[in-house]
Amino acid sequence: MPESMFDKLGDLLSDALDSGIIFKQEEKQAPKEQIKPVYPPEIIAAFKKCGISEDLNYPAAKQAYREKLKYYHPDGKNDNPVLQKVAKEKTENLIENWKIIEKYFETIQNSTK
Repeated sequence: MPESMFDKLGDLLSDALDSGIIFKQEEKQAPKEQIKPVYPPEIIAAFKKCGISEDLNYPAAKQAYREKLKYYHPDGKNDNPVLQKVAKEKTENLIENWKIIEKYFETIQNSTK
């Protein structure tokens, strides 16, 4: 039986792949799904009060906390007493809620040792 055009094309393609003229595409692996941490309700509430996403791990949450703390710190609002008062209240609230989050992470870390 005579070879069809598709058979010849398949042979040419195989030869090109074998010789390295055409590179095979490597299969891309799907990125591993991040497991979302499950926190108790009081920790989720503390995250929300801090304005930090509860999807973050501890180092990322700590970085977000520090950025918020810099933003709200009353020393940066010296020129306006009203803003300084609000910033002081926000900072105190932020620190109070961060202590709850930090204590939770310390408890988790100590329980895994």
